Amino acid sequence: DPIDNYFENFTTYNSQYLPNCWSKIISSTAEYPRVQVNTFRKDVELHNSTDTNTTAILVSPLLSNLGNATHRVKFKARGENERLIIGIMTDKDEASTFVPLQTIELSDSMTEYTYNFTTPNNSKFIGFKHGNNREESTIVIDDFYWGQIPTSLPLCVEELVIETNDLCGNSPTKLSWINASDSDSYKIFIGSQPGTYNIINGNNIG
Repeated sequence: DPIDNYFENFTTYNSQYLPNCWSKIISSTAEYPRVQVNTFRKDVELHNSTDTNTTAILVSPLLSNLGNATHRVKFKARGENERLIIGIMTDKDEASTFVPLQTIELSDSMTEYTYNFTTPNNSKFIGFKHGNNREESTIVIDDFYWGQIPTSLPLCVEELVIETNDLCGNSPTKLSWINASDSDSYKIFIGSQPGTYNIINGNNIG
């Protein structure tokens, strides 16, 4: 059945096979490319083996409102010196229907990413495609969430406290606040003049 809101963290699977309704596309001249669940880490990995022309795509379940321009996907991913391509597909079994929307430069640290689907389309599936920067490269994906794009801004944090250190030199300054219940991350902006962010521009701090 089509899915409206959905979360998958791959923790309940004890085999390498993808969860129900998920699928994969693999085409390669190499012997051992793969798109499968890692049963030890409890996530999904895409591996291109020795062929940098490998097609390795993890395909989401059918998403009934993907084309409505109302929803977003959030997920975590990592891949040392690798790229992950997010796209949409009309046919989960045909790589030729993959339409790339965004390319993410990954690192070896697990990082959360968000993509808002704000353009109407006729597709029903999200595809996560291996970017093939190098041979024997593995991309890890976890904590997939599909849900509605928020229609209002989250509440502002309350009771922001800045504790400065009076000592000279590179002494630490502490910031603390009360969490906003509907926020999913916090970013910091610091500038030397009002309205500028020339020192820190939107660093994610959790």
